[in-house]
Parts: sequence; C-alpha cells; structure tokens
Amino acid sequence: MTDSQPPQPPESKPPAGWYPNPEAPGLRYWDGTSWGPVAPPMSTGPTPAPYQVQPTALQPKSPTTAKWLHWLMPGAGHFYVGNVGGGIGFFIPSVILMLTYWVFFPLVIICEPIILIIAASTKRSMERSLAKANEAIARGQRPVFTE
Repeated sequence: MTDSQPPQPPESKPPAGWYPNPEAPGLRYWDGTSWGPVAPPMSTGPTPAPYQVQPTALQPKSPTTAKWLHWLMPGAGHFYVGNVGGGIGFFIPSVILMLTYWVFFPLVIICEPIILIIAASTKRSMERSLAKANEAIARGQRPVFTE
C-alpha cells in the first residue's frame, strides 16, 4: 500500500518587480522565482529642483480683433484683451438677452400680423385726418379733429 497524497496546488508567487527589502531599508528586486543579490542604492543626493515655469512676454493684442470679437459676441473682445470682469459683464447679459429673444420670438411671429393690421388702420385714419385738415385749410378754416 502506497501513501498517496492529494496533489498540491501550485504555489502562487508575486510577479517580478521591486519590493520592500525586509532585511535592510530600501527595495530589492524579485525576478519571479528568487530575490536579486543587490538592492538599488537609496538616493542620498540632492533632490532635483522642481520645474520652474518661465514667464513669457505678453504679446500686444490687436484692437481691431478685439472690436470684431465684441461685435460677434459681446464680451468676447474683453476676454481677448484679458479683461475677464468686463467680458463677464457683457457676456452674461447678452446671453440672457439672446435666450429671451428665442423664447419670445414665436410671440413676435404670432403678434406681427395683428400689429401690421393696427398700423395699417392707423395709417388710413391718419390719411383721412390729414385730408380733412388740408380741406379745412384750403377753405380758410382752422382744422378740428374729432376722431
């Protein structure tokens, strides 16, 4: 009779890479099967200076471009020349105005024929009144409007 043991699952090992060294401060390389003989030296030299942003000279802005931008979208010219406060002061009211325009534009389309009819009737009334006044003046009388 033989002693048979159930098969053991394969041992899972961590992937290759740098890991904390348990024997000394720093890191040690694990190649997937064994530890490397040497750990990388800890950096004791001076740390490099952080990246410094070099200021660049501002380029002059074109007044013509600023004016055109302002005409295309109120406030855009102010943003272009760097006046953010002025840009916001023009931009927000102009956006609100445009939004209200598109909300009320259908009302204008609906009401326009009514306005034109009223204007046409007023024009006819004005023409009649003018004709009466001219007739009164031609007769040497003072015009009197009773309508």
